[in-house]
Amino acid sequence: MNRIFDFSIVVAVTLGLTACTTNRESTEEALDEISTARDGYWQAHLDGDADALAALVTEDATVMPPNAAPVEGREAIRSLAAGMFSAMTISDFGIEAQEVEFFGSTAIEIATYREILTMNGQEPAPVRGRYVIVWKRDEEGRWLVHRNMFQILD
Repeated sequence: MNRIFDFSIVVAVTLGLTACTTNRESTEEALDEISTARDGYWQAHLDGDADALAALVTEDATVMPPNAAPVEGREAIRSLAAGMFSAMTISDFGIEAQEVEFFGSTAIEIATYREILTMNGQEPAPVRGRYVIVWKRDEEGRWLVHRNMFQILD
């Protein structure tokens, strides 16, 4: 009886460690995928490419800029980005991701960012801020921005 109990404990511990390893590996893989998606999204932002940016959001995405009404839907976000990119250039963009949590095919990312904004005809201005992005995995397995809420700190 004691041997059966010992064997049961070994099996339970082994299965538990295997599950933890698999979960950790899938989380690390998902973190890499989010990092790649993030790089693409912010590169489109830095390049001033509204079409590329819109291709990286869900069809029913929402962007929530500070002190403005939410912008809903891929086409409206593309239009917002095109207007913004025509009025300014962005340089020296950087991100510091602080947290990414996964909930199945959804991930929530919290980060800070910095950039230099140069409005047409004005001097460059440094900007610091933070954001929360809700990522959704689409049917093809790509992570897309579903919700983006950001705050300018200075």
